Amino acid sequence: MKTSRKLLGTLLPLGLLLGACIPTVGGGGPVMPTRYFLLGKETQTLASLESATTSLTPLTVNPVVIPPYLNRPEIVTRDGYNEITLSEYHQWGGSLSDNLSRVLEENLSQLLPGHRLGNGLTPVVDLSGLTLVVRILRFERGVERQVNLTASWRILGDDDGRIKASGHFSKESAAVGYGDYVAVVAAMNDNLTALSQEIAQAIVALDH
Repeated sequence: MKTSRKLLGTLLPLGLLLGACIPTVGGGGPVMPTRYFLLGKETQTLASLESATTSLTPLTVNPVVIPPYLNRPEIVTRDGYNEITLSEYHQWGGSLSDNLSRVLEENLSQLLPGHRLGNGLTPVVDLSGLTLVVRILRFERGVERQVNLTASWRILGDDDGRIKASGHFSKESAAVGYGDYVAVVAAMNDNLTALSQEIAQAIVALDH
């Protein structure tokens, strides 16, 4: 009996210690694990708008500029015109601006195989060409559950810095379910593809 009581006295504090180490929400169940997302599609292949054998004007893709409210790890959704929510458990797996820039450049490389592409870090410096500047204005799931991408873009000439082409892009996806962040990111990818196609078409028009 003394041995059993002694063992129980040893195990009880250990059990309390282990219980204290298990994360809980408000003293209830375990904490929801954080999920991390990246833009881009593993198997996406975009139909080129030009011949890959054609040597056309080089293009430098500047880093995409995003508004401060999107420049954070948490994925942002909009609950009202003046109200946003930051998802603690659904976050970006890196800088959103860097991710947008990378995917935009990848999309354009497929759409414009005849152009030499560079970016803000490794520009095409040996030849004069064009520079693409993209500014994101909105990029989130809205009140009506559609995912919105609104952006302005400009194509500048390297020789004089003048605007060769510009546009204002806005696209909303079909409604996605509340809390379905896999669908939110998928819709963001689709909207970003559509923006890439609009810009690529403008660049092709400049070459003719």
